[in-house]
Amino acid sequence: MKTSAKRSVSKATLCLGGLCLASLAAVGTANAGCGIDLKSLKSLKPVSGHQQQSVLPAGLMSAVYHPDTAAGALIATDFHDFFPPSIVGLWKFQFSPEVGGDFGTLIWHEDGSEIMISAARDPAAGDVCMGVWKQTGRYTYELNHIAMGHDGPPGGAPSPTYTTLVHLHEYITLDPSGNSYTGTINALIAAGNPANPFDESHVLAQLTGSVTATRVEP
Repeated sequence: MKTSAKRSVSKATLCLGGLCLASLAAVGTANAGCGIDLKSLKSLKPVSGHQQQSVLPAGLMSAVYHPDTAAGALIATDFHDFFPPSIVGLWKFQFSPEVGGDFGTLIWHEDGSEIMISAARDPAAGDVCMGVWKQTGRYTYELNHIAMGHDGPPGGAPSPTYTTLVHLHEYITLDPSGNSYTGTINALIAAGNPANPFDESHVLAQLTGSVTATRVEP
């Protein structure tokens, strides 16, 4: 029992003295050293609302010493390097004039869906549209977005029948801060076909522009 206690104290002393830092870089992805199991860290929630979980790489991380915890003495305190910023959240957006200059708010949901509310359109003509997205790199995303409207003549009342389909493909680059993004937009505008509302064969215009957005913080 005495030998076991001495070994335990010695191990804690190494960690507190900083000597265990050398082992953190060498143990690989299975164990971060001093009782931290990287597999268990993967299940922890990120500290920021717009950070996402990802596979943890080997290396050093900030931690505090808590000898009475079941996690193994060291508790992680900084997840920035392990959970890169995510596009999930509420954003204020602005389209360039080449694609109509629309602006408003949108939400990128964690489940891969997206909802946009346009402030530049008459709600009676249709100001809510939706899309789906996927992540293509550490900071890059693609959005497939469909808008459908009841646009009347310029300056006139919205049409009682479905008139316009707008199909957007956006290619987004998130700033490493996670608080802004920029991207390019390819837009196809087609005349609405009430008999086949998703028909894009009657193309009215094809446009290319850009989008900028800033995160709305809680």
